[in-house]
Amino acid sequence: MKSTSINAKMNRYAITTKLLVLSIFILATHAESIYDHMYMSFDGNPCVKLLNSNSSVGCSTGLNGVTAILKHLPTDAAVDSFLASPPSDNRILVIPSSLLSRKDLITDLHSTGIVVGAVITESKPTYGYSPELPFPQTPNGNMNWNPNGNGDMYKDIAFPLWKLNSNDSFVFENYAKANDLENKYPYNAAEITLYMHPSGNSNSKRCLSRNECQPLGGYSTYTTFTPIDETKDIIFVMAGIDSASMFQKKSIGANSEMSGTVAVLGAIDALTANPNIDFTKFDRQVIVSLLDAESFGYTGSKKLLHDIDNFECLEYGNKEKSYCSKPFAPSLNFQKIKMNKVHSLLELKQVGNPGSKELFIHQTNKEDNLEVSQALLDIGSTLNGLVVEKSSDGIGLPPSSLTTFVDKYSDFSKKGVVIADHNGSYKNKFYHSIFDDFSNVDETLVCKASTLLAKAIYQLSNNNPDGDILSAINSNCTLVSDLLYCMTKNQGCPEVVAILPEMKDVSDAHKVPNHYVSVFSYYSKKIYQKFIHDWVYYRTATENTGECDSKGNCEKGICIKNQCVQSSTFYHDAISTGVEYDEDWASWGAKKDSDADIWTESNWTPIGLRLFKLGNPSSDYYFLAFAIFEVIAAIAVVYLVKKCLLK
Repeated sequence: MKSTSINAKMNRYAITTKLLVLSIFILATHAESIYDHMYMSFDGNPCVKLLNSNSSVGCSTGLNGVTAILKHLPTDAAVDSFLASPPSDNRILVIPSSLLSRKDLITDLHSTGIVVGAVITESKPTYGYSPELPFPQTPNGNMNWNPNGNGDMYKDIAFPLWKLNSNDSFVFENYAKANDLENKYPYNAAEITLYMHPSGNSNSKRCLSRNECQPLGGYSTYTTFTPIDETKDIIFVMAGIDSASMFQKKSIGANSEMSGTVAVLGAIDALTANPNIDFTKFDRQVIVSLLDAESFGYTGSKKLLHDIDNFECLEYGNKEKSYCSKPFAPSLNFQKIKMNKVHSLLELKQVGNPGSKELFIHQTNKEDNLEVSQALLDIGSTLNGLVVEKSSDGIGLPPSSLTTFVDKYSDFSKKGVVIADHNGSYKNKFYHSIFDDFSNVDETLVCKASTLLAKAIYQLSNNNPDGDILSAINSNCTLVSDLLYCMTKNQGCPEVVAILPEMKDVSDAHKVPNHYVSVFSYYSKKIYQKFIHDWVYYRTATENTGECDSKGNCEKGICIKNQCVQSSTFYHDAISTGVEYDEDWASWGAKKDSDADIWTESNWTPIGLRLFKLGNPSSDYYFLAFAIFEVIAAIAVVYLVKKCLLK
């Protein structure tokens, strides 16, 4: 009997427990259902917080984000009206991206004291817009190279900015318009969470010491066509391969950087595809360097030049001493480059302005009759539909990687030129902006620039260039067009898939090009970094050792297009010389004895943008009362059931 009583009690307790769990489950499911109906989440491209050696720039929120009613400002007139008579409580604005070109927009909105965020919708630009400085990367420059620049990229913005795609833009605009039409509760509101360490204003050295950020950096690629011959003078060719914008995931840089990158790639193809060219017989060595992280303090070029002159391997990785394990360097080929052997330097920077038929040769002093300038002028005179001339007196070098070389080696001022589509101020109305996309670059001009470069490389590399070979050198304009499409419109294109087969099955979102360098990693590379390296590697391959094995591996070289190929093409770290990696702590820190500029990106917490209905504050009390009632009712049900079972 005693055993039966105990079992009965245990059964009653079990039933009671199950009922309680069931009640909690119903309440939780109800709450989750309410949550799903209350919030709509959106992807997008936020402006994020970056830091340099002096301060922080960009956007972030507090730990709990910001929440406010949506307000639509579709026109300049609407902005004027809002500024003249702002509401009394906080707002998150919905603004078309075309209004970003409005002078002092962000400063004026912040001055109202009630703007806590802005959602930027898709729209076509009306005026020129660039968030870069008038003299890019140099606050105190001597010329207004970038007349549309307002410097927003270098400001610590007081509220978050979130750029939407076209589909989501339509949704947000409609919800914001509804607020104006109905003007009553419940209002359409948004929540932006964009907390990025560290809180408040800081700088790279401080945040690195607290492990609150990571250094920006990527991978440059350089090629020498043939193994380096240290006895030969050098023709140094370069272009930047990364870009920037205020919304980092929208850093396409079609004319800003990709026009020069593609022109260089087209020149490589024009030279390697010519069966009559033998690079081993060149009187001078050609080195082509495609530099990464140049949009942030010319990090890639500074790192390459620093390592050429100063790299010291503390521990080699093999007996042949072909790579270094401490500090890590997968190849030491760069140590064979002797900068005192440089004969000429050519950089391509912005060579694709739509509708242009001119290219200008920029050098430090126009009076210097450089051999490289004369060669470009002579070749340009033979190209139909293209005018090549020197830039005007007193212009000097535009902001470019070449300035890094000239600053380090002063005699390079008489050896180097920058080829660009502008004489003085930029013709590119959208330098380093979200609008510098596929529509902002002229493939015809880029192809002509590519041909000009290819011919110049051949002529400058040979004391007695063969006239017939020189005449036959022409860039493949179909290839140039394809490469521009791949690098400014769709990186899931056939040219990329042929080199990187894994790109065939990626989502549409991952096919949109983005050339923001992001944080440095030893373990992964961005799509553009890997594509450029492997494309150049394949085009300049000097040996094919057969098909790759079933796992895509090769005994020598690397596997590209199912072939094992070898090339004198190498990656090189593009990261600030002012940082060092601590293997014991697996973290980056600033070198104590270095004054090199350091760009970093803040560590993130989970970020997001959500849309929801904001009810009248007085109704919150009703919801609270109802919730309390639900809890009491659940407890009452459990109590009554338990009481019945005890009878």
